Amino acid sequence: MDTSKISKDLQKDVRELILRERLHYFKESIKQGLVEDGFEFELKDLFIESEWDEVAVWPGNWTLGKTFASKVKNDLPYITRADDNKKGYAVYRFDKSKFEG
Repeated sequence: MDTSKISKDLQKDVRELILRERLHYFKESIKQGLVEDGFEFELKDLFIESEWDEVAVWPGNWTLGKTFASKVKNDLPYITRADDNKKGYAVYRFDKSKFEG
């Protein structure tokens, strides 16, 4: 698929939809008690490996990560950036005390 002509607005919408879906599943896992307080994860951990391989190509793991970091900072008080791992990828931490589910 030639993505060079896809508008930036459409790319942004796709990133938002992808993250909305992943965060929905994450929230449901929290509600079901499957996510422990202090759980640390990378963005790619919210995806099945084959799905991550696809979104890493388009819309791109870097742009998706940038959008996720912005969402964490502005909209998701129950997720904080913990650190970077040895490869330089952002690691996030779940804070159960800030989750309103």
